[in-house]
Formats: sequence, C-alpha cells, structure tokens
Amino acid sequence: MACKTAGFIVRPKPSYQSLGLRNCKDYADLAVQEPGASETTAIEIGLVHDGTQHKWRIKLDADAEKIGRFKNGLQIVIVASAKEQVVSSSRGRFWLNPSPHWGKVPDLQATVDLLPTGQMVISGWVWRQHES
Repeated sequence: MACKTAGFIVRPKPSYQSLGLRNCKDYADLAVQEPGASETTAIEIGLVHDGTQHKWRIKLDADAEKIGRFKNGLQIVIVASAKEQVVSSSRGRFWLNPSPHWGKVPDLQATVDLLPTGQMVISGWVWRQHES
C-alpha cells in the first residue's frame, strides 16, 4: 500500500517469465517499479514461525537463487516466535543464517520483542547484478 501511495507500480504474484526470467514457471510475491523507471524489482517474502518445518528452508533457498538472477531483487524473511527469543535460540539462528550459497549477511534487519517471551526478526537481502 505504501508503494502504491508513493506512485510506484505494484504487481502481486507476477510470473518470473513476465519479469524476464526465461524457463521459470514460478511466480514472485511482488514486482515493484518506481515511477518513470524502466527496471522492476522482484520481491520474495517468507514467513517462518513456531510451526514452520525445516522443509521450507529449501523454498527460501530456491527463492534466493531465483531472485539473485534478476538485475534488482529483494528477499525478505520474517522469523517470529511466541515462545522464545529468535536471535538467541538455535532454531531462530537456523532461519536467520542464510544458506552457504547465499554468501551474504542481511542488508536490512529489525528486531521486535513480542510479549511476554517471543520475538520477531525481519531480515532483507538486496540482490543487484551490476552491468559490465
């Protein structure tokens, strides 16, 4: 909503093919384009909570691989727990530490305490391919 209010063009669930990624039948969560710009930013958002199973790590890894193929991409991962402090738990660290092939720490990160004992961490990785 904030992007639309600011005049950005926002498309939910665009196909990767419509964003220029050939041979990929998947869909991104969002595509955002700044007014007057020719480039679009593909966005993937993942939510991890107390009941999330480890198999979803494979999906987050696949999202990172796909988003990394765009000229401009953003991956956001939200890790929330009502039971424990995410940053100090082994389960939380599993989700907060990207897979080795990502090879980068988050570009953006915010932590919010959830009363009485929980915590939420929002992390974002910006993917940019530089033209040579």
